[in-house]
Amino acid sequence: MANASTPFALQSLLEKMSSPDSDYRFMSLNDLLSILTSPNASLTQADSNLTSRVIDGVVKALDDANGEVQNLAVKCLGPLVLKVRDNQIAPLIDRLTTLSMTSTDPSIPSTALRTIISSLPRPKTLYPKLLILLKPGTETVKGGGASLDSIDLLIETLKCFGPVLGGKEVEQLQVAVMELLESDRTSQVVKKRAVTSLSLLCVYSPDELLSSFINHLIESFRAQGKHVNPTRLRLLVSVTGALARDIPDRFGPYLKTLCPFILSVVDGKDIQDRELGDEPEMEMDEVREAALVSLESFMSFCTSNMTRFTEDVLNAGMIYLKYDPNYADPADEEDDEEMGGTQQYDGDEDDDFGGSDDEDAFEEDGNFSDEDDISWKVRRCAAKLLSTVLSTRATDLILGEQEGGGKAYKQVAPLLVERFHEREENVRLEVLATATVLVRKTGEVAQGTFTPSTPSRDRRGSMDINSLQALMPRLSKSLSKLLKTKSTTLPTKQASSSLRIEVLRLVGKICENHPAQVVGEHFDTLIPAMITAVGEPAYKISSEALNTVVSIVRLLTAEGSTGYSEYLKGLYDVIVAKVGNGDADLEVRERAIAALGVLLSRTSGQPDLIGPNRRAAALGMLVERAKNETTRITAVRAIEVIARNAKTTGDVTPDWVKTVVVECGIQLRKANRTLRGASLDALRSISANENCRKAMDPQSKRDLVDVLTTLLPAGDMHLLAPTLTIIRWMMIDGDGVYVTPGINEGVCGLVRNNLGSGLVVESLLGLVKAIGENDPVGKKTVMNGLLQDVGVNGETSIVAKVVAQLLVSGGGKRGGFAIGVEEFVGEVVKTTDDKRKCLALMVLGEIGLRMGPSFSVGPETFLQQFHAKSDDVPIAAAVALGLASAGNVQGYLPVIMQRLGGGDKDQYLLLHSLKEIIQHSDDTTANIKPYADQIWKALFSMAKNDDSKAVGAECVGRLTIIDPYSYLPELQKHLQSESSAIRGMVISALRYTFTDTEASYDDLLRPIVVDFLTVMVDDKELENRRLALTALNSAAHNKPHLIGQHLQSLLPLVYRETVVRPELVREVQMGPFKHKVDDGLESAYETLYALLETSFSGIEIQTYFDRVIAGLQDEHDIRVLCNLMLTKLILLAKGETLRRLDSIAECFKTTLNQKPKDNAVKQELEKHAESIRSTMRATVALNRTAIGAGVSGKAGWSGYWEWAKAVFPNELQVLEGDERAE
Repeated sequence: MANASTPFALQSLLEKMSSPDSDYRFMSLNDLLSILTSPNASLTQADSNLTSRVIDGVVKALDDANGEVQNLAVKCLGPLVLKVRDNQIAPLIDRLTTLSMTSTDPSIPSTALRTIISSLPRPKTLYPKLLILLKPGTETVKGGGASLDSIDLLIETLKCFGPVLGGKEVEQLQVAVMELLESDRTSQVVKKRAVTSLSLLCVYSPDELLSSFINHLIESFRAQGKHVNPTRLRLLVSVTGALARDIPDRFGPYLKTLCPFILSVVDGKDIQDRELGDEPEMEMDEVREAALVSLESFMSFCTSNMTRFTEDVLNAGMIYLKYDPNYADPADEEDDEEMGGTQQYDGDEDDDFGGSDDEDAFEEDGNFSDEDDISWKVRRCAAKLLSTVLSTRATDLILGEQEGGGKAYKQVAPLLVERFHEREENVRLEVLATATVLVRKTGEVAQGTFTPSTPSRDRRGSMDINSLQALMPRLSKSLSKLLKTKSTTLPTKQASSSLRIEVLRLVGKICENHPAQVVGEHFDTLIPAMITAVGEPAYKISSEALNTVVSIVRLLTAEGSTGYSEYLKGLYDVIVAKVGNGDADLEVRERAIAALGVLLSRTSGQPDLIGPNRRAAALGMLVERAKNETTRITAVRAIEVIARNAKTTGDVTPDWVKTVVVECGIQLRKANRTLRGASLDALRSISANENCRKAMDPQSKRDLVDVLTTLLPAGDMHLLAPTLTIIRWMMIDGDGVYVTPGINEGVCGLVRNNLGSGLVVESLLGLVKAIGENDPVGKKTVMNGLLQDVGVNGETSIVAKVVAQLLVSGGGKRGGFAIGVEEFVGEVVKTTDDKRKCLALMVLGEIGLRMGPSFSVGPETFLQQFHAKSDDVPIAAAVALGLASAGNVQGYLPVIMQRLGGGDKDQYLLLHSLKEIIQHSDDTTANIKPYADQIWKALFSMAKNDDSKAVGAECVGRLTIIDPYSYLPELQKHLQSESSAIRGMVISALRYTFTDTEASYDDLLRPIVVDFLTVMVDDKELENRRLALTALNSAAHNKPHLIGQHLQSLLPLVYRETVVRPELVREVQMGPFKHKVDDGLESAYETLYALLETSFSGIEIQTYFDRVIAGLQDEHDIRVLCNLMLTKLILLAKGETLRRLDSIAECFKTTLNQKPKDNAVKQELEKHAESIRSTMRATVALNRTAIGAGVSGKAGWSGYWEWAKAVFPNELQVLEGDERAE
């Protein structure tokens, strides 16, 4: 609607807003909302009397008798305050404030105020009104409702405009909230919300004000030590927990004073004299619950500050995990039985969890109702606290500082097993979840710590295994009862399922992380329970049980495990029953098929374990499942596992192999790329396993090759490597499979493209080698195609490799080829075509690499081309010289070293030759060593040459790999050089020791790698620090076990580089535009991402999360990377991520609100669109987990999610469609 018509339209709407008909009033407000939200509408130029009348009409509608009219009026206020004059906003807020204190229903005007707050660019007039609303003694406050709305209003104000409040304003609001908290007239609901507002105020408090407030808290705690008021004590404890969650960095230093007060509440001294039947202490139980929750927040958010209190916190958790003052612990009876008692468990499984007879007898004795007993909340919080302590202090608690090991298995694990009989379902689930955390953390600590070079830790690790072994009788008994129970004491069927799922996960983790000698003797109890769980009709239980069965099967069939045949047969029967049950849920059938594949593969070569009849039946069943559209992919993957691990020809029959090959060949024609990939993997495993390949007849092989050649022109890199490998295996046996026109065209087509240097090239060369060795006619056909049809039109390096491989494997001219080495030498000398000359040089180099000393061409043929006028020919000659030298080091390298002292151009070219020699030195290491020192000195002499620096660093790194005992100390020495160029070369060189070395090299790196990286990342030169972060990134990807235990010293240096430094931000002129460029180290966030994937157990999560959230407010590339990190963190650190949802929501909303400039170029528009997609993808992932965890109602996050759904519906729809497709 145009500006000119706006006043006229408003005049008409004002009349309808006063209509006695509620429909007219509703429609007029709806039309007003359309006008206000129109981008062209503005009221600032309209008559002030008209805008005042509009405001009066909307405010009047807030008190309308019709609820829909009221709600629409609230919606109008948001855009209205953005359209009116500034001097009209203050009276509007005054009126709404008065209305919220005098109205019989203050929720509507309070909601209206919150709407205005969220719309205003700055709260210019609201602060004094908040102080009036927050006074608990004011006569205008009509009950607790107005106070609750006032607190909600304050929270909304702080979220939107907290940063603009001054210190004095924050202090006055803080005092008002504290008065509200300390008032006896304030309801508990209001106090709970007031605690939240108080913690938000502290976020924006200056340091002096925060210190003063915390000192007030400390004095209040001391006063409670003299005269305990449970209600006030719980309030103080809750405030400390809220502060730890909202301002962990600023609050952490005060914990050394505050934490002892919280610990004194849960030290157990006040419950020592309690006896069974005493009156419940509900108020003190609420205080204990709050204290345990606060301690959990301390451990989660202020981990480093809580190190000194770890033992006290652990003791508090253990004391209150068994705090059940109104119930006789059945664990005592179980202990009596284990010591020879007469109690019998004769089938009444409910007795194990506190049967109804015991409860009735106790209730008659104690004269109390379960409603009076809230001790279960205390126990649940204690279990959560223990889980958090185990997560944050896993290494110390599992390994300990002494040979005896830590407390995790000495004290915590026995208590957790004892509490498996917990009578309250919610508590029992938390206990099981905590036990699962303990087992998982044990595996993580073991993976990062137990290495062959650390025998003392091996002994400590074995101590933990022995401790667990001592617990196994009780653990096995408790878990099997939980798996088999139909417990009537459980409140709901859903709760029962959750319990059993947690038990199954715990069993699975135990089997994954402990050897058979620990678990094996208890299989008599455990496996029948697992069979029962797999047969459950409830799909979630059955599905989780099948996951656990896979872990058990691996344990039963591990090396050295014998005598478990009957167990395997029992598991086989129940798995097959699920696979064949067409009524079972699809997820259950898929997991059953996967489990069957694992079972058949692990029993390969041992026919007595399950019997030949069972094996044959299962193999046939998998083929049938592979023909079924719904289970096809899972069945093909299971077949691949079986084929890969077949140890004898008796494991698979020729008919079965032929049927599988035909079926997988059919799948290759399907459009489903995942299915085609799985089918190719299965065919590759069949062809690579001699026992399976022998079962194929020549015709089947030819048919398969015909199908596979159709995939070669498609160029799908993911499918090419297995396709080429399968064809090679089909040709190796020489039983009738030869080069076809399809193979020839496929090979010639592939060499036209840049295939890189990875698996596809290796597979192609393997196929060409097989052709040269096994097909006398076909090799000539392929050679003619390569030289005549492709030639210089192909990718030079790939064509050269393939031609050289075919020529050498086919025997050259003596093998029947029309050309040989002499023809290529002649091409180099005579041709004037640079492309043909480059190809001939590369072919000669590749031939020399493969022929070795028998290669007759000397180095001068290559050296003569160094001074060619073309830019490409000298480089091709240098690379070819290096390749030929790698095949004949003694004949070529002395000449290269002699020429290395020549001109700069020769140095650069010869350096490329050296790189090729060192790169291909696996088989010629002994020949290089006599020249290694000379090469080493030459490389460092060229360190200052920018053109040679990168190549030189790679050569230095590979020389260090060849002779680490000589050159690792040299690298350490050069790392202290005053020359930044030399330090940079050392830093770059070290990266290759991470990427290109075997596990045996680790023992040499382990003592020095942390010192290396620390010095490197702390280098004074920015560019060297950039290289150092790249090296650390490489270590995180390839050698995470070397750095995992030392991240506490490395990560602070990485965090330092994630902070934006103004001195590194510069402005660049790009045509008519000015563009800001940050020279800071984006690689720091890339390193954090790499560490997240490989070394998560060694990361202190609070600081890490702080940097991730800071990155969400950084430049585009870093924001996108941090979004990816969040999608992983929600899986790895779910609790911590959910606690920070509100902060994440603020960052996401800021990103999504950014708009590209009107004159933005295409690249900027694409970046903006990518930023929105990345943010929305992370939003969907986080919200899905938040809903599953039941915390989607967090105020900040829920508001952001609703806003995102309204503003970006199309993006959400696309993302949801992509998820369904996956």
